[in-house]
Amino acid sequence: MLSKMACAAGTCSGAGLCFANARLPLARPAKSPAPGKTHPKNAHSALLRAQISVEALLAFLIFLSLLAVSYAAASRIGAAAFEKVQKEIFMREASEFASKAESVCRLGAGNLRISNFSAKTGLSLEGSALRIRRERHSALLTFDCAIIAVPEEGKNSFMIENFGGEISFG
Repeated sequence: MLSKMACAAGTCSGAGLCFANARLPLARPAKSPAPGKTHPKNAHSALLRAQISVEALLAFLIFLSLLAVSYAAASRIGAAAFEKVQKEIFMREASEFASKAESVCRLGAGNLRISNFSAKTGLSLEGSALRIRRERHSALLTFDCAIIAVPEEGKNSFMIENFGGEISFG
């Protein structure tokens, strides 16, 4: 126990606990970690930063996969739209060609018309009908006049001419 003298000086209480001039122990300085090791507090924050980086990476990968799926869908839609436009252009050009050929046929000998296509188009005879074809599209046309000549190769422009009731495509 503490001496009475210490209590008389006012440094200790009657119960033997000193309060007045007592010094509290100083906080110990933190020990520096060994070389190559991190302080436990720093290790925790490093793990937290690594976890946030992995989460950000996963979110970015999900974003990229969604972007890839949407790009694939958009390109399929674009290809289908392009194909539909190409078919409509072909059908319009085939209709104009048929109209000019029918006009040459009805107007009689000596009449001539030129029909243009936006891309190389082939003509071929199928019986008494004329087949117009381009890539994946084709149309079959019939006329009142007989067909006497059809070019072998595909062309962008055809001359439609009437020779005495028979039409020639050159």
